[in-house]
Amino acid sequence: MPSSSNANNSSDILSEVRKPALTKCIDDAYSCIHLNEIKTRLDTSIQNREEKKIRIEASNLIHKYVVDKFIDDEIKAAKQEVKYLEDLHGMIKMINKKCNELSK
Repeated sequence: MPSSSNANNSSDILSEVRKPALTKCIDDAYSCIHLNEIKTRLDTSIQNREEKKIRIEASNLIHKYVVDKFIDDEIKAAKQEVKYLEDLHGMIKMINKKCNELSK
């Protein structure tokens, strides 16, 4: 019987040694999984930020294009209006000249 008791004690001691080692392995595995999850989230966050930056840059370019086009259209319209007013002024001067000639 004493040898059976020694075997049980050895088994208990071995079990007690294995528990912390197993716990450490499990903790390390969870830490590794947790670190991989954090890395994945960070990678996703970085990718999302880069995509957002690209969308903002594209939006800014579109906005700049729209504003530039609007300004170009306004300048073109203003030039046409100036041309129209110059032509109208020329016609008024001509009519005024004809009226002056007729009134003499």
